[in-house]
Amino acid sequence: SQLGEVVVCVDRARIQADEAGHPVRTEIALLATHGVLHLLGYDDRTRRGAERLMRRARTVLAEAGERVKG
Repeated sequence: SQLGEVVVCVDRARIQADEAGHPVRTEIALLATHGVLHLLGYDDRTRRGAERLMRRARTVLAEAGERVKG
């Protein structure tokens, strides 16, 4: 069964990567991970939920060798 889809706009990822000060590949990885976490039930509509989602995203990316600033 399929949970859904994750779509990343590379042009927007370039802008966000520049704003965040990290490589485009890191931003794309962050956006894709963020999307997958939403499909798995993580929710960022509250501050607590957003912090939980971001912590998990950073953990997943660190395990994949990506470091996200902030």
